[in-house]
Amino acid sequence: MTRRGRRPLLIGAVVLLCMGSLAISVTQISRYARFGTMRHIAAQIERDKPVSRELLEGTLPQMRLLLRDDVCQSEFVKAAVTVTLFRLDTQSPDVDYDNWSSALGEAETVVRFALHCLPSDGNFWVRYAMVRQAVGEQPEEIAKLVTLSQLYAPAEENTIAARFRLYNRLTKPSLTLAAVPLKADLAVVCSLKGAALRRRLPLANPVLAREVLSYAQDCHLGRSLRDKMGR
Repeated sequence: MTRRGRRPLLIGAVVLLCMGSLAISVTQISRYARFGTMRHIAAQIERDKPVSRELLEGTLPQMRLLLRDDVCQSEFVKAAVTVTLFRLDTQSPDVDYDNWSSALGEAETVVRFALHCLPSDGNFWVRYAMVRQAVGEQPEEIAKLVTLSQLYAPAEENTIAARFRLYNRLTKPSLTLAAVPLKADLAVVCSLKGAALRRRLPLANPVLAREVLSYAQDCHLGRSLRDKMGR
């Protein structure tokens, strides 16, 4: 093929590449327009900024649209998980069981979608374990979910902290079945490099405290009263 003959092919390839880039850009602009508010609210939650109930409820149509259109872009999926779990935390079954039950169902749907999109995200597995524990603790199920979380995120501090929040809620049978991931997490938390992470964790309840002490006598979770008072 002559140089002149190759030129139209090259021009055609460049045009197709430009058209593809334009299509991707348009898609991204459309997604930010549809899900940008939810992403912004998730960022506020992660920074511990106050978020009104009205804003939380206003994200529901965006989350449902995300699931309907099967949008698996990680930043929007993670935002949806953050918002929906925060919304669940604002509900109480003792105050309004119907609203709490609705928020729990929504949370389970969103986290399952997140796992469909990003099945190797260890943080999503522990979030799903939290939701399933709230639905009704089944020790074998919880142990499997926590094991997957630890497998995919063995050293991510935020995910380890989430697992310890879950460990603190579990009954003895569930903790016993989750002994392998718990010990792996304790190896990280109770190490010399784990001091800062230990202070981030909640104080262990009596059931978890016995497990921690059986692993390491001098490993204390959570901040002491002296630490909290700054002395």
